[in-house]
Amino acid sequence: MICSIQRRLSIVPTVAVLTMCLLSCGGGSALNSDAEADAGTGSGDARVPDVRGAVCRVETLGKPCEAADGKQEDRQCGEGGLCLLDADTNRGVCTCLCAQDDPGTVRNEDTCPKIDQHICAPVRISTTLSVGMCFERCVPRLGANDCQSPIVCDPRAAELIGVGQGACMVEGCKSNEDCEVTTGIECDTRKTGECASGTRCVADFPGESKGQCVRDGRCDVPSGLCGPRTDAATFKPDAKVGDPCHGDIDCGAAMRCVQQLDLGDVLKKPGEACVGDSECCNDSCEDDKCSAAQCRVSARNGYCTVLGCAFESLTEFACPQGSGCLRVGGGVLPPGGACMRTCDPADAGQCRGNANDVYGDYECRAWDQLQLLGASVADTPICDFVENARCDQLRGLTDGCESLGIDAQTTEMKCRGLDGKETEDPFDAQGYCLDTTGSGDL
Repeated sequence: MICSIQRRLSIVPTVAVLTMCLLSCGGGSALNSDAEADAGTGSGDARVPDVRGAVCRVETLGKPCEAADGKQEDRQCGEGGLCLLDADTNRGVCTCLCAQDDPGTVRNEDTCPKIDQHICAPVRISTTLSVGMCFERCVPRLGANDCQSPIVCDPRAAELIGVGQGACMVEGCKSNEDCEVTTGIECDTRKTGECASGTRCVADFPGESKGQCVRDGRCDVPSGLCGPRTDAATFKPDAKVGDPCHGDIDCGAAMRCVQQLDLGDVLKKPGEACVGDSECCNDSCEDDKCSAAQCRVSARNGYCTVLGCAFESLTEFACPQGSGCLRVGGGVLPPGGACMRTCDPADAGQCRGNANDVYGDYECRAWDQLQLLGASVADTPICDFVENARCDQLRGLTDGCESLGIDAQTTEMKCRGLDGKETEDPFDAQGYCLDTTGSGDL
């Protein structure tokens, strides 16, 4: 599912897909997420109609829809249609259930109405369940919008439908205020006067008081996407991809800052009760408690990047000299492509060189050696985040961490824990692909 723990990392301002819920538009019951049960507000398992009986209507597919008080009563998506809603705004897009294409066969099994205009993508509606839903295909670009406004062509949809492909899924920006530019200056949303003139305090996560001061960016209204900034107060003209940063203002006009995040501040710390690894700051829950392993720090020191580089149509977000496009999102990066600093695997210092770096925060990984959906993951070795290569996520894609190295004399990747020790299982869920050669000593 499209997600990023740092919610402002996007060239589309609304991270609506993070909190999507489904409501039936054509009579019939709602699809209830078991996430409601987790919060104590619902009945549990999702109720999903039989896809074989689903009806997709071209006249409503991709149409904006909304719900009043969480209810859908005006059948605006047509008989058999569904409204995929942003739970925060109660607005969304009309879709329908479908069967996805099996890439392993010659025949296209996609059951959306028009294969050249629509695509069936997997959408997660609960913590354990995904269903296929139809969306309009589109090409993301500044200055134009292939979707039915206010829905926009979302670059992050690439995670669902494939590298370098767009889909009409969420609402876009309407004004510069929608394109928040982070400053890295902390503030409290309950207080006034904590942010300087021209900035405002925005919560880091919905419902929380802790936030940071942000400036207005630049909304490209015709496309609904946030474009490169022109206000000199919102960017640093000489910044390069890979530079450390506290906020977007420390990076270039087309860049965003992947801000440092200590997971101990947002997830459970060692010794606290847990039911799964994902609840713990160190990705490790043992005997119903988070293990004693150290908490993971994401994007230590910050990292300037350009988002959307996987799309040739987004020329404004092409990677500048000295960087290459990592086309597949992962870890803290959203899908749609992110520019990362290029490197020589024989010299890991090109990725580090900061005294505050520990346990391979930025590894030189040869993602250019791998292909996904017929496209190279990257054009060149890049300085990559430690969490972008979790060992268990490589299962089925590679033979293991060794695939991200060059050779044993230059860069030999092994699955290691945050303590630097090699794991017994080469696909350990608490392990990361880290360099074991002299150039990659922790």
